[in-house]
Amino acid sequence: MTEQLLAYLLDDLSAAERLEVEARLADDPTWQAEFARLRDCLAGCDGDCDDVPATPAAEDAPPADLVARTCTLVESGVYESLASLEGGSETRNAACAYAGHCGSWRFIDLAVAAGVLVALGGLLLPALVESREASRRTVCQNKLRALGAEFVAYAERNNHQLPPLRPGQNAGMYAVYIADQCGLPREDVAELLICPATQLAEDVARGRARLWVPTRKELSEACGPALIALRQQMGGTFAYRFGFFDPDGQLHQVRFVGSDQLPVLADAPDSSPMGFVSQRHGSSGENVLYQSMSVRFVSGHVIPNGDDLFCNRAGQHAAGLDRDDMVLGRSEFEPLGTIFPMGE
Repeated sequence: MTEQLLAYLLDDLSAAERLEVEARLADDPTWQAEFARLRDCLAGCDGDCDDVPATPAAEDAPPADLVARTCTLVESGVYESLASLEGGSETRNAACAYAGHCGSWRFIDLAVAAGVLVALGGLLLPALVESREASRRTVCQNKLRALGAEFVAYAERNNHQLPPLRPGQNAGMYAVYIADQCGLPREDVAELLICPATQLAEDVARGRARLWVPTRKELSEACGPALIALRQQMGGTFAYRFGFFDPDGQLHQVRFVGSDQLPVLADAPDSSPMGFVSQRHGSSGENVLYQSMSVRFVSGHVIPNGDDLFCNRAGQHAAGLDRDDMVLGRSEFEPLGTIFPMGE
């Protein structure tokens, strides 16, 4: 009884506990007498006060139920600016009403609550970002696997060869071959060509851009800027392998042997001071589709055998210099490492 009454007088009870004490005080003379004694002792009056502790000198000590009140404040969403809560009585009273302790929230309480929010944000935000990146990486991998199935279907129709790149053709021609021969609607092919971790994906989602896989007729009839635009976007956000040159300068295609070491398609690289590198998935690497139609995430831009995915041995974003020099090219680039000129 004494401890409960002391806590009541020191405003250190929850709302439910205060109601319980007030109910006892209304009906029980013993509680009433003890309440009067404790109240006089705390007020400094003479009396039997040996069992009554001195009033805490540390006025700024946080109340015992600070954690509960902090959680209530966070849950209710009442966390306006600290300045308004500290200085504005109406705003502060509204916040206290939500928390169930009118008049008991002080600046130190708010500072602790703000600290809790900052700590939670620091813990949760990186995890949310990582979860989002992991989800985008998975979606990208699934799209590459779906494109891999289309490559297999193409190879079955074309003597076990993948779409070829001839001199003068840009790397994005692979999408035209797939759309022309594999039966998948062009709209569906275009949807598969967009990695979600790209600006193009955001532009398409917001209606600011549209990816279209052109027909051969559309390519032959386009010229100037229109042709440049088609060649830039027809391969989507992925890079396709160029092939390689022999010592006589003849361009050859890489044979389709189902190898899990020969890359076919990957997240397209960007040109940067560090060279051609992918920045699709947190600048940490890229998803790569291999001839076995398996998809693996490669950190950096060098595969395990030491071959650079995006540059040949001469450091060029162009076809390889021999059959072991594999290079994956952006949609608008040709095997010679050139981009279709505006004048053609």
